[in-house]
Amino acid sequence: MQKILKFFKRIILISIIFLAIIAGGLFLIGTYYADETEQLIVSEINKTLNIEISVKDVELSLFSNFPNASLNFTELQTKEQSGSNSKSLLNAKKVSLLFNVYDIIKGDYKIERILLKDAFLNIIVHEDGTNNLMVRRKSDSTQTGNVNINLQEVIFRNVEISYLNYPSDQEYLVTVNNGDLKGVFTSEIFEMEISGDLFSKHIRSGKHLFFKKRQLKTQLKLAIDKTEQSYLINQGWIESAGLSFDITGSVNADKSNRYLDLNIKANKSPLQSFLQFVPNTYLKPIKDYQLKGDLNFIAEIKGDFSGNKLPLITFNFGLEDGTINHSKSGLNFQHVFFSGNFENGKSKSKQSFLVNLSDFEAELYSSKINGTLSIVNFEHPTISASFKSNADLKEIEKIFGIDNLQAVSGKLKIDMQFRNTLKSFRNFTIQDFISSNTSGLLEIEDVNLQFKNNPVKYTGLNGNFKFSNKDLVVNQFSGKFAESDFNMRGYFINVLAFLFLPDQKINIKADFKSNNLKLGNLLKSKKNESGSIYQLQFSKNINFDLNLDLNNFSFNKFKAQNLTGRVIMNNLKLTVKNATLVSMDGKTKLAGIIDGTNPNRFWLDAEATLTNVDINKLFYQFSDFGQKSISSENIRGIVNAQIIFQSYISSSLKIDPASVHTVGDLIINEGELVDFKPMYKLSKFLKNKELERVQFSALQNQIQIKDQVVTIPEMDIVSSTLDLKISGTHSFQNEVDYHIQVLLSELISRNRFKEEDIEGIFTEDDGLGRTTLFLKMTGNANDPDIAYDTKEVRKKIAKDLKNEGNVIKDIFNKEFGNKENNATPEELHVIEENNNGQNFIIEWEEEEAKDTVELKTTSPQKPKPSKKKKETNQDSKEFIIEWDEENDTIK
Repeated sequence: MQKILKFFKRIILISIIFLAIIAGGLFLIGTYYADETEQLIVSEINKTLNIEISVKDVELSLFSNFPNASLNFTELQTKEQSGSNSKSLLNAKKVSLLFNVYDIIKGDYKIERILLKDAFLNIIVHEDGTNNLMVRRKSDSTQTGNVNINLQEVIFRNVEISYLNYPSDQEYLVTVNNGDLKGVFTSEIFEMEISGDLFSKHIRSGKHLFFKKRQLKTQLKLAIDKTEQSYLINQGWIESAGLSFDITGSVNADKSNRYLDLNIKANKSPLQSFLQFVPNTYLKPIKDYQLKGDLNFIAEIKGDFSGNKLPLITFNFGLEDGTINHSKSGLNFQHVFFSGNFENGKSKSKQSFLVNLSDFEAELYSSKINGTLSIVNFEHPTISASFKSNADLKEIEKIFGIDNLQAVSGKLKIDMQFRNTLKSFRNFTIQDFISSNTSGLLEIEDVNLQFKNNPVKYTGLNGNFKFSNKDLVVNQFSGKFAESDFNMRGYFINVLAFLFLPDQKINIKADFKSNNLKLGNLLKSKKNESGSIYQLQFSKNINFDLNLDLNNFSFNKFKAQNLTGRVIMNNLKLTVKNATLVSMDGKTKLAGIIDGTNPNRFWLDAEATLTNVDINKLFYQFSDFGQKSISSENIRGIVNAQIIFQSYISSSLKIDPASVHTVGDLIINEGELVDFKPMYKLSKFLKNKELERVQFSALQNQIQIKDQVVTIPEMDIVSSTLDLKISGTHSFQNEVDYHIQVLLSELISRNRFKEEDIEGIFTEDDGLGRTTLFLKMTGNANDPDIAYDTKEVRKKIAKDLKNEGNVIKDIFNKEFGNKENNATPEELHVIEENNNGQNFIIEWEEEEAKDTVELKTTSPQKPKPSKKKKETNQDSKEFIIEWDEENDTIK
């Protein structure tokens, strides 16, 4: 062990002695030859160069660049000899010419290497093609006297290089931290090696910037032909931020032929690192996207270059297990795989950029997407895409944020082709999606959704659709809402715009079927203690044309089966055409319109034909038509009718009574009035309890409702109880004005009255031995006033007298013929007002055989009924009819 230590000590000692000898020798050589060497080399350099050089100090050093000797120039600056406007080629704190120490002893100097430290090198190519690197005198050779300058290596230590080429409008500004250039630079054709660590401030071609603020490491082997100004890259690579590019190709920089032909390859490199090399102009379309993943690509750069004239750039690429995130829209694609290519196109500008993506695979939350993508023109891009997806609708809603949608769930299967030209690639909008040319298939499965401000929930939606631009062909669409179901086929026109954009219209043309449709489910706005509150609303953005086929239909109390027809909504007007239904034990045909132009006051105009409808159910299911005059409890029978109904209704489905105008031609068979208050009152006065329940075989009339008054023209009621003629009005305030005619003979026989029991009653014989009693009923229907109807009596008498006059006239004409002096009908009238203004008074003549009516002429005074008292049973109710005291005369 000690021997080994002694050996190492000897080695170290010998090395120190050797180094000391060398150092001492170098010191002696430097001291002895310094001035001579400096003067010789500087003199030869001044003869060789055609530019001025100024230095602060020149020093020979045998140690600073050992093992080479160096002639060090401190604070060197050059100046071109072209005049005051010339720019400095080199400004360096230190420039060292390196040569062999043995050259000093021989006095024959071979300068092959130069070191630039802390320098600025400014290379300029002028408009005429000349450059400021041409610093040697053309007549001089590479060897002058004892100094041979044969530069083969330039060493850079913190050297900033500026290259400005005016003809091609190129500018390179880089800092070489540590680099080497090797080659026989004095030859016209030579090979050069470039290596080093660089920092690129920018590389500019025209307005385009490349490699801005990038740290680079490079190694290249080139074949250079200075005469042709061509550069062949046999081998090389550039590395930056973990991304390595293999480079081969050629560059021709001749003024008349500037041409690039480069191939660049990168294997499995971080995508983010790659994007650092892409100019901002190219990155603007994807500025708002965060991209990650491993990228493989091969690029080709080929073509002329100068200024804004760029070569054709194409590259093929592929991404493995990447992510694409767009924070503004919420798009977050995971596990992204694709291959594709990029080309800057014919004009080499954003307008001709082209990107193709193929074999695209990605996951969007739990959804999977496959497809292709093509983008042409990054200024106003035209996008063509095809994709397939099995998506979750809840996730889709998060991305697009549909304004009028409150909640959604379910599955979406889509196979779509898309094409459109966008206004801006960076600001892709729903409008861009809506206005596109689209085609493909769409399926929804078990979808549930609810719109804002709408209590109705749509559940179990399933459908199969076909895209046709922004329209949707509905092959099959079914589902439920509340207690209703539907199944439809047809077309949804402009559906995408309606779903995703405000104030867009949708037009629906379809066949609509349902096993059970409750209209209240659609109209219900909310529910309180008193029941459901309905809200009728027409959207100006929804138009439809539906062929209905409903097995069961209901709204509140109304129920119908087998409802068919056509329903059209257009410009806030709902039209029903050719609707038929089975309801209330009969059949109904229906047509009409609801005008919703005024959202608070809807106009309803409808026409219906009723066949064999149960009138009791009719009144019940339609809530007695909003009136209290007669209810479903009061009426029975089978009705056949033609009805026209008009009115205003509110958005809460309340009818405006003042606006109701209805005309109905109706026939009621097997009818019955039950506990109808006016009849009930009349039965008390006529001592006929059976009037509380009146049955009749048939009743026909035309009923009109207007200004809140029901008008009933004169009609016959042939009932099991009593035959009547009735006419008059019945108001919505339950005020009646009825005119009633009843045969006295029936009244007496059915109630076992005697004629003398009908005291004070004015009657009229119809000539067949039948005496008619005229009554009127006025006031509130629950407690009306009943009185003798003098007006109706007078009308009846006047009518009969006129008919009698016509008969007499016919007799005279037959008997005497037509003569000029024949009596006029007025002269032949048996009852006439005399010249003194006397009126006719009808008096009751009591005879045993039959009742008669005599007509007497008296002076005009108010008629007074005879007042005969007659004993009656205490149990019987006194029958009193008051006179209608008026001075009307019979005319």
